Amino acid sequence: MRHRNLTTEEWSRMAIDSLFDRGTLPDWREFAQELRNNGELARNTLFMCEHHQEKASAALAQTLVEHFHPELLVSDSERRAANARLREHIVSLGHPTEIDNESIDRDLAREYGSTHDDKK
Repeated sequence: MRHRNLTTEEWSRMAIDSLFDRGTLPDWREFAQELRNNGELARNTLFMCEHHQEKASAALAQTLVEHFHPELLVSDSERRAANARLREHIVSLGHPTEIDNESIDRDLAREYGSTHDDKK
């Protein structure tokens, strides 16, 4: 596929993006042929599909990946288990936090000025 702004013929993420936007039938055939035996292309395609979920072309690409590389797919139960493991690491600081720069600057100034001697 001839990609705008690219001088390489490899299937980079930018190339996949171009395919989603303006790929022709011959471009899709070329992509599918390369996808058959290229796990890296399959992983990059899934990454791009997540960022272009609104495009029908991304759904087509994901279907091709599912067909040629079913080992890359994550089942719903695996996804739920991974989310549960992630939630185990979420902690509460016990108080609301602010993300404005002034609050961050005050916290840093207080910490830099502290000797952290807890002798009371």
